[in-house]
Amino acid sequence: MTAEPANPPIYQEWKSLHSVADVYKMYPERIHALFAALDLDRPELAAVKAALAGGDAIAAAEALLEHYRSGDSAKWLRRTRVAAEDKTTQRSESILEDQLTFQTITGKIPRDPRTGSYEWRFKGPQHDNEFAWFLNRHGHLKDLWIDYSATGNRRYIQRLDEQLKDWVVNSYPYPAAKKMDGMWRGLEASFRVKFWSEIFYGLMADPQFSPAARLLLLSSLPEHAHYLRNFYSGNNWITMELSALAILGLAWPEFRESANWVAFSKKSLSDELSRQVYPDGAQHELTSMYHFVALDNFEQLAGICRQAGSPLPETFDKNLEKMWNYLAGVIMPNGRIPLNSDSDSLDMSKRLLKAAERYHRPDWQYVATQGQAGEPPKGLPSILFPWAGQLISRNGWDANAHWSFFDIGPWGSSHQQQDHLHLSLYAHGRDLLVDSGRFAYFGDLANALFYPYARLSRSHNVILIDGRGQLPDVKLTEKPLDETRVRITPQWDYAASSFSSFEKVAGSAQSPQIRAIFEKLTDSAEHQEAVLEHKEVGLEHQRAMLYVRGRYWIVLDRVITPKPRELSPLWHFHPKCEVKVQGSEIVTVNPGLGNLRITPAGPVPWKVEIVKGKEGPDPQGWYSVTYNQSEPSPTTVYHAKVPGTTAFAWVMVPAKGEVPPVKVEWLEETPEGIRLRVTVGNEPADEGFIPFQNAAKVVWK
Repeated sequence: MTAEPANPPIYQEWKSLHSVADVYKMYPERIHALFAALDLDRPELAAVKAALAGGDAIAAAEALLEHYRSGDSAKWLRRTRVAAEDKTTQRSESILEDQLTFQTITGKIPRDPRTGSYEWRFKGPQHDNEFAWFLNRHGHLKDLWIDYSATGNRRYIQRLDEQLKDWVVNSYPYPAAKKMDGMWRGLEASFRVKFWSEIFYGLMADPQFSPAARLLLLSSLPEHAHYLRNFYSGNNWITMELSALAILGLAWPEFRESANWVAFSKKSLSDELSRQVYPDGAQHELTSMYHFVALDNFEQLAGICRQAGSPLPETFDKNLEKMWNYLAGVIMPNGRIPLNSDSDSLDMSKRLLKAAERYHRPDWQYVATQGQAGEPPKGLPSILFPWAGQLISRNGWDANAHWSFFDIGPWGSSHQQQDHLHLSLYAHGRDLLVDSGRFAYFGDLANALFYPYARLSRSHNVILIDGRGQLPDVKLTEKPLDETRVRITPQWDYAASSFSSFEKVAGSAQSPQIRAIFEKLTDSAEHQEAVLEHKEVGLEHQRAMLYVRGRYWIVLDRVITPKPRELSPLWHFHPKCEVKVQGSEIVTVNPGLGNLRITPAGPVPWKVEIVKGKEGPDPQGWYSVTYNQSEPSPTTVYHAKVPGTTAFAWVMVPAKGEVPPVKVEWLEETPEGIRLRVTVGNEPADEGFIPFQNAAKVVWK
């Protein structure tokens, strides 16, 4: 596949393209390239081959479109024609005004004053590359098609027809090289193929979708197939790119290479599914949203193969079931996935319900419906994912249940944040302690809050040491967690880990050395040397968590250091939490809602402040529930100077309404752990021993 040579296209004439003859007159080379990519020896293309043999390319192109109109390719995508009406939707009316919304941001797409074409590389009002990429995915064209199907409004298909011709014409010449610009990138090519397949066949019976648009779309497919076959990436990207290549081959089997595209995609994605997914079902990027992205694309391949009668290996479905089982295990009581690493807060309950039906899993149905249907999962409600290194603690599956997410696993292969030993906590119907989210990757918001905040430790429930956070760590693991680190019993859960890769200089937007490490996250020797060069030697943070089922959490910290340090433990609350300082304690005080009291214990004389919406080079107190969104949220920042190695603890008691007083007595500290006594309100005191790192030595009653 080579780039378009010679004669530049007449971009300013794209609006005049309506018929096959119009397209052939302007782009004869492209139409002949389309014919060359087809398997003209297929019986159903006999009329196309005969017309070409007679030297009539226009008749051949018309015969090709007639084949698609009257044939049975992609039967699962074909729809009946919609009756014309004048109903409208706000979404499509906005599209007609060139007002498009991507990832919650709305922008008016500029047009070239000479040609009327969209500025397809427009980055939106926040100067974000993601806006241009989403524009080129053509999700708005699918929206027009969906709204047309619901309303019968012909204006929507006329705009879709126009936009498709605009994009294909302005995509010339095909670069035949890996790109990262607005129009050609693997993700965008994959989305277009998937949307185009639905549009092409879904509008097959509708004359409002012009022969010119149909033919131009077909002429672009070999280029998309070449890009997806030759320039695919890794991690969750490859699942999108190669699932699209398979869809292209199955939906348009008339191309000479279609069978090879399908075979390559099925083999590659079967291998990827085994390679990318740990035995416990977690996709190895270890971010819940991109776990779902990968799963969704594996599922798309499986679904299209079932519909097309092109089976996948039996192990494929078994691995998909493991991925769904992971989501069922980490899902929060409100049906949302954890906001860990680069994630958005997505409601997964409806998708999990569909998966429960497909895989005959009444336990997933129970989880997705908060115990209203199905069967309870067997065993205790808490679950450990030993390869992902994530402990999910619960006391049940209803909407008001306790839930926590404790991260003690590897860093992840992509979309990482510096959050080892982070703890998120939910109780009595709402988020309490949170991960701050991902904000944005590019543009104004990213410059303000992504590198200087979201990716760094300061946006997580960890400890800054001398103002410094964590450095990148091991991406993947070759073995599960040692069983000495985790234990789940009917009365309590325990988990522990440690981290020793801390910055030598404080990481912020003003720290170019640290930012350079984060901007080029590779496994190269040079990168590893850069990490080691900026690593503080002789420093370790150990953290253990004990969840006393249905009652409270205890977090035990020990900072091992040969010299004095300033410690800054961070506890990030959801924006809707009203947080108060009561002495050295912090407590949320929202009337009638789920609240949390955090009581420190140990020899450290803490000072505490609440920071909310702080800007500047070291921002603090921000939350992002979804991409491109941010809002101030209360973060409690503790401060203390310690002379050397120091241990301390936090008792976290949730309650509906007012949280009762909590008394914590630091009874004994040994090299192996601490002995505590905890009294909540008027309840009898609990007492026991919590080890720093050894699950076998926990005693609590």
